[in-house]
Amino acid sequence: MNNKEPTRTSLVLEALSAMDDLVTVKQLRAATFGLTAHDVINSLCYLRKIKAVDCLSEGGELWWMATVINDQRIRKIEERTPESKPRRKPKKREKNNTTT
Repeated sequence: MNNKEPTRTSLVLEALSAMDDLVTVKQLRAATFGLTAHDVINSLCYLRKIKAVDCLSEGGELWWMATVINDQRIRKIEERTPESKPRRKPKKREKNNTTT
């Protein structure tokens, strides 16, 4: 099976472009259904690095806007193939109950 799903970055950029206004991370989370704040912030940082978005600071809060015209990516990947196996969880360490 080769199920493809959109990348988190493409979801954030699409939502930000559709809003066509200054928005906060909280508003973007509501628009991207199910992405965590961590996912949204990571995507915004990457998109800012490649100049696809920009932000303004007002009253201690960041307001984000799409600047897609300035996007410097050479290759854009709109969808990804999810991993077949989930990542391993770390093993819990057993307590050493020996007394000396």
